[in-house]
Amino acid sequence: MRGFAEAASAPLLAGGVALGALVVGRGRGGYALDEVEALADSAATLALLADNTRLCREARRRAHDILLLNELGDLISGGHGLPAILAAGVRQLAHIVDVSSVFLLLLDDHGTFLRTAAGTVDGAPAPQVALPLDSPSAATSAFHQRRPVKITDPLPAPSAGDAAYREVLAVPLLARGNSLGVVLLGSSGVPARFSEAEIERCVAVANQLAAAVAHARIFEEERQRVRDLSLLSALARAVAGTLDERVLLGQCLRHICSAMGFDLCAVHVCDHDTGLLVARAPLLPTPSRIGPLQVPGLAERAALRLAPVIEQHEDAVGTMHVCAVPLRAGAGPVGVLAVGRRTPPVSEAEVATLAAVGPEIAIGLENCRLFAEARVRVDQLRLLLEVGRVITASLDLATILDTSAESLTRIIDASNTFILLLDSDKRRLEGVAASNPAYRDYVRSVRIPLESTSLAARCVCTRTTLTIRDTAASNEVHQALVSRFGEKSLLALPLMVRGEPIGAMVIDDTRAIRDWTASEIERAELVVNQIAVAVSNARLFEEITRSYGDLQRAQEELVERERLAALGELAAVMAHEVRNPLGVIFNSLGTLEKILRPTGDAAMLLSIVREEADRLNHLVGDLLDFAKPKRPALSAEPLQAVLEGALEAAASDPGGAEVTIRTEFGSLPLVHLDARMMRRAFLNLAVNGMQAMGGAGVLTVRACTENDGERELVRIDISDTGPGIAPDVASRMFLPFVTTKASGTGLGLAVVKSIVDAHQGELTVDSAPGAGTVFTVRLPVVSERFSQYP
Repeated sequence: MRGFAEAASAPLLAGGVALGALVVGRGRGGYALDEVEALADSAATLALLADNTRLCREARRRAHDILLLNELGDLISGGHGLPAILAAGVRQLAHIVDVSSVFLLLLDDHGTFLRTAAGTVDGAPAPQVALPLDSPSAATSAFHQRRPVKITDPLPAPSAGDAAYREVLAVPLLARGNSLGVVLLGSSGVPARFSEAEIERCVAVANQLAAAVAHARIFEEERQRVRDLSLLSALARAVAGTLDERVLLGQCLRHICSAMGFDLCAVHVCDHDTGLLVARAPLLPTPSRIGPLQVPGLAERAALRLAPVIEQHEDAVGTMHVCAVPLRAGAGPVGVLAVGRRTPPVSEAEVATLAAVGPEIAIGLENCRLFAEARVRVDQLRLLLEVGRVITASLDLATILDTSAESLTRIIDASNTFILLLDSDKRRLEGVAASNPAYRDYVRSVRIPLESTSLAARCVCTRTTLTIRDTAASNEVHQALVSRFGEKSLLALPLMVRGEPIGAMVIDDTRAIRDWTASEIERAELVVNQIAVAVSNARLFEEITRSYGDLQRAQEELVERERLAALGELAAVMAHEVRNPLGVIFNSLGTLEKILRPTGDAAMLLSIVREEADRLNHLVGDLLDFAKPKRPALSAEPLQAVLEGALEAAASDPGGAEVTIRTEFGSLPLVHLDARMMRRAFLNLAVNGMQAMGGAGVLTVRACTENDGERELVRIDISDTGPGIAPDVASRMFLPFVTTKASGTGLGLAVVKSIVDAHQGELTVDSAPGAGTVFTVRLPVVSERFSQYP
C-alpha cells in the first residue's frame, strides 16, 4: 500500500467462505501481536455482519415471495372469480421475475388453440393471442412436454406489436398431470434473465393458478349438475303431485323456463286416436315474459326424427333460437317439448338437459292419460305415485331400489322383482335389490356377465324390454336363477338414463305361465324410467358429497401442512439463536469452575445452572431435529436387525432398569428404509413406552407382514403396560409440543411421525386410560425413491 510504512490484513471469513479482506496501514512503526489479534477479531465481526446482511436480504426476498403466494392462495380459497385470480397471478409473476410481459394462455374448449385468459404488457392488458397447438413455440413446447421451457433469442413472441424478446420462459399449468395451459414470460433484457430460483417461483405460482382453473371448472360442472338435479327433482315433484294435465304442464314449463332462461315454451301431446300432435294450453302461473312458442312444423320434425331438433327461426323482431325435444315414455312418443329465446343460442349441454327432463314430462303426461282413460286403475296409480314420492324424497340408493321393487311387484301383480345395476368396467350386471326381503342377501351376490345367456343381460345389450312366456321352453334364461326361484315367466326392462343403460329390472311369476299384457309392460316401464332417473340422481348426489368431502379433507391437510411448516421454520430459527448463548454459558461455567473452584452452595448453584443449560441444549437439539427435512437414504435393510438395535439401546437407558422387553418377530423381509432414521424412531417409541410405565413394566414389540390390497406392508406394534392416554390427548399425540410428561419437550413423537411419513408409512396410536398404549407403524416393503419429501 502506497504511503504506509507497514500494512496488515485479515480475511473476512463466514462459515469457512471468504467474503473479502480487512487491510489497515500506518506510516511508521510496526504492528504488535495484540494489534494483529484485534485486527483478526474485527475482521471476524465484519464478516459476520456482512453475512448476516446477505442472509437478511435473502430472507426478506423469500418472505415477500411467500406473502405473494399466500395472497394468491387467499384469493383462490376465498371464492373469488377465476378472472380476478388469474389477473392477480399474472401481476405476481411479473413482480417475482421483474418482467414487463406476461401471458396466461388456456387451452380452448376444442383443444386446438392456446388463447389469452389474462396477461400484461408494459402495465397494459395483454392482447388476445391464439396459438395453434401444432405451432412451434416455447408455449406449445412447455404445454406438450409438461415442464418449463426457456428459450434465448426466440422468434417474435406474441405481443401487442412486433417486438421480439431476448429470452422467453414458458411454464405449463398442470393439474392432476394434465396440461391446462401455459404461462409465458418475455424479457427484452440481457440473456440468462430467468434464474433457477425465479423459475421455481414461477412454477409455484403456475401450480396455484392451475389448481384455481381446475377448481373453477369442477365447480362449474358441479353447479351445472346441481342445476340439472334441481330441475329434475322439481319436475319429479310436479309429476308426482298432480294428475291434471294442464296443471302438470304449467308447473313443468315454469320450472324449465325459470331454471334454463327460456322465454317461450310449448308442449304438443300425441293424440292416440289420430296419431297427430296437438298443442296443449296449460295453466301457466309464470311471469308475463314467458309466452307460447309457435314455429310451424317444429314439433312434427322432432317427433319424426325421435331426436332433438335445433333451429333458428326468423320473425319480425329478429332471430329466435328454438329447440324441440321428443317426449318418450317406454317405446312410443308421448309428445314434444319446444322452447325458444332470442339470445344466447341453445347449447349442447342444454339440449342434453332437456333430453333428460323429457322422460319426466312424458311420464307425467302418460300418467294423466292413464288416469283419464282408466279410473278403474286408481289403486295401481296410487302405488305408482307412491314410488315417485319415495324416489323424489330420498337420495339413499338402497332405500329407493328396495321400495321400488316392492311397489312394482304389487302394481302388476307379480311374484318377485329384482334390480341389477351395470358395472361398465367389468361388463357385468350386479344384483342390488329384491322385492322379497328373504332373497335380498342372495341377490346382492349375483353377478351376470353381459356375454352370458341371460334375459337381463340381453335386455341391457339391446336396450329394449323383453319377455319370456315359458321359461321351460326357452334357452335364453339364466338357468341357475330360474331353478332357484322357480320362475315360470319373465319380464326384463332396461334402466336407461340419457339413452344409456345403467342396469335392468327383472320381474317374474312363479305361480303359472303368464302372458305379459301391454298395459302391464307400460306401467312397468313407467316405473323403471323413474327408478333409472332416481338411481342416476342418487349416484350424482353421492359423487358430489364425496367430492365435497375430498375437497374439505384436502383443504384441512393443506392448512395443517402450512402450519407445521411455519412451526418448523420458527423452531429452526429459535434453536439457531439459542444455541450461541448456550455455548457462551457452557464456556463461562467451565471457566468459573476452574478459577473459583467453588464449594458448598456456590458449587450447588453452578451445578443447577449446568443442568438447566444441558436441558435447554437438549430442547434445542429436539427442535432442530424436528425442523430439519427428513430425507431418508433408502436401501434394503433387515427390519429385525434395526428393531433389535433400537431395543438394545432402549434397554441401556438407566430409567428402564426394571422394564421387561418382549419381542414377537415373524419372518420379516428386507425393507426399503433408512436404517439410522428408523432406528431412532423405534428407539423413541420404546423409550416413550418405558417412561410411560414409570420405569417398571412389560414392553412388547411385535412385527409381521400384511397386505392392504395394493402393496405389501410390515406392521410393528410397540405396546406398554402403562396407565394409558386419555382420548383427547391421544388424538393430538403427534403434534409438536404435546406431552404428558413434566419434563418432556413434546417433540419426540412428532419427530417419529415425520420419519414414518418420510418413508411413506403410517403411524397410529391406540390407547385408553388404564389399558396401556399401543403405537403401530406400517411401512411399505418396497418404497419408491422420490426427489421431494414432506
